[in-house]
Amino acid sequence: MISVARCRGGIIAAGEGRRLRATGFSMPKPLVPVAGVPLIEWVIGNFRAAGITSLVMIVNEQSHACPDWVQSRFSDLDVEVIVKTTASSLESFLEINRRLAGPGLAVNVTHELGLAETVRAHELVEAGTRGRVVIRPDR
Repeated sequence: MISVARCRGGIIAAGEGRRLRATGFSMPKPLVPVAGVPLIEWVIGNFRAAGITSLVMIVNEQSHACPDWVQSRFSDLDVEVIVKTTASSLESFLEINRRLAGPGLAVNVTHELGLAETVRAHELVEAGTRGRVVIRPDR
């Protein structure tokens, strides 16, 4: 069985946010509030609730505010930040995958899993499920 301490969470938050900027948002997409809470906080909160406290996150080079916000808001977590503009979500996933180096769960910040789905995915990792997948549930 894999311990919770060894399972890392991966967050893809490297999108450019073109559509959001077109509607007037100037902040990085991960910091856009939904129900008063930034998207990235929802995702990190679910990882934390599932017992995952070591995270690797990728943001694009124009999102400098996001890593600073995450590190100040979640100073109790082990958060590794990759600042890199990538050509696609797949390229971002591959960057995250290299850093997970073992059991891990990876999600896109705009398609986060609910708490129940995060816990279930973590259980699958603990049970020895091999491979990595970016989970994008249809709702």
